[in-house]
Amino acid sequence: MKELIDKIAIGQRIKRCREMLEMSQISFSQALNVKQQTISQIENGSILPSFEILVLLAEKYGVSYQEIIDGRKADKDRQNVSLPSELVSVPITDISVAAGMGNFNEDYVEIMNTIQLPPHLVRKGKHLCVKIKGHSMSPTLQDGGFVIIRQLEHFEWEKQTDERIFVITTKKGEAFIKRLKLRFKKDFVVCMSDNPDKFTYPNFNLDINDINTLWYAEWYLSAKMPNIHEQYYERLQRLEDEVDEIKRKLG
Repeated sequence: MKELIDKIAIGQRIKRCREMLEMSQISFSQALNVKQQTISQIENGSILPSFEILVLLAEKYGVSYQEIIDGRKADKDRQNVSLPSELVSVPITDISVAAGMGNFNEDYVEIMNTIQLPPHLVRKGKHLCVKIKGHSMSPTLQDGGFVIIRQLEHFEWEKQTDERIFVITTKKGEAFIKRLKLRFKKDFVVCMSDNPDKFTYPNFNLDINDINTLWYAEWYLSAKMPNIHEQYYERLQRLEDEVDEIKRKLG
């Protein structure tokens, strides 16, 4: 998917934005709370802008993700058709959330692409589209699928419905997608897998002080459509075979 992004073109758009604001690289980097070297590397096409930079460009200067990523304007009057301007751009990032025992992610979040959604499907707040890695949330969520997640402010944590699916990141840099039992009054959460194989994918607890961010899983995108009934009958057949084998051994 990275091949779809033209770093040089994106860098030129960032540079054009800075020049239209009549700002130097130094003042621009200070406004975006990054090093001047970072702005220089973005503008020459060495690296892609982080999600935080895109958010600040949108908030401070009204420059949309869409305009930076693919060059399309977000203003209706600057488009030939009105439909794309009404869509909300959700960044697709390079991190994978582990549906298993955790996946270490770097602090720098690289934007790989965007997904466009109608505004009525996207609640107010910071959203990301991230890839699922692993099988612990099967059959609910499949390995290789994508979830669109919304970051929750700390005051929102205790207001969430129990046993819903969340992405949780830790201060160690781990990221999990799990069904959570929220026990904030007792200072911990229970991370549960949907996979019925609890020996391979056991539940575990996280102390509230170890949690860095909490994201609510709002949408799930996948080309895989598993036959849940078939999986159920396969497990039932294996169980019957095991019972028959035990009976045979017991004579």
